[in-house]
Amino acid sequence: MTTPLLRNSQEEFIHKKIHQILLGEGYEHHEANHACNFAIETYRTTASFGGRGGKCFDFCLAKARQLLAPMKKTANARKRKAEK
Repeated sequence: MTTPLLRNSQEEFIHKKIHQILLGEGYEHHEANHACNFAIETYRTTASFGGRGGKCFDFCLAKARQLLAPMKKTANARKRKAEK
């Protein structure tokens, strides 16, 4: 999967912040990038975030975490190891 071009500042914000959060949770760089790209595609293909009460970022972050759910055990182990 190639990195999508970010079309506007909202997409840049979503990509940057989700990437920081996922790296902080212990995911590797390429896993976080893949999830960020998925979040951007979710942002682009969701018709309206108006009914979500301004929860656009939270929705995209949840979708990124959902994509990475199978890798969470490994990420938690990496994070614990890094803390030692």
